[in-house]
Amino acid sequence: MSKKLLFIILLTIVVVPTFCLAINDVDTMMANTKKLVINIGMAIVVIGWVIAGILYLTAGGAEQKVSTAKKAMIAAVIGTVLVAIAALGYDAIKGLLDPIIGNTTTTNNNNNNNNTGNNTGSKIGGASCSADEECDSGTCMMGICL
Repeated sequence: MSKKLLFIILLTIVVVPTFCLAINDVDTMMANTKKLVINIGMAIVVIGWVIAGILYLTAGGAEQKVSTAKKAMIAAVIGTVLVAIAALGYDAIKGLLDPIIGNTTTTNNNNNNNNTGNNTGSKIGGASCSADEECDSGTCMMGICL
């Protein structure tokens, strides 16, 4: 297990600077880092749900295998909650610190004056969505703006 964790940490050390930190604007860098971490977290959660489902389907009524599958499902639920809390926590902390720091810029790009009727980034947390660009926070998870 420690080799897998070490691999994930080393991969993150290589990937995060390459895709997120090569930007001069701190807000953009943080938004990109948030998106990357949330997307990696969601991928891990989906894999966890798939593995838990396969374990449950292949248990065949064996009590020990069913118990293992239930533990895997509980871990998948906890992972899902942690990813959601991470996304909401970032936005909450950013919302609290922006007035203190004096930052009035937003991470979404609302400077489009193309008048095409697209209302990009106009949905607040809890609204239904189908893409990250629709949400003020820039994160659409499972059809809900975070």
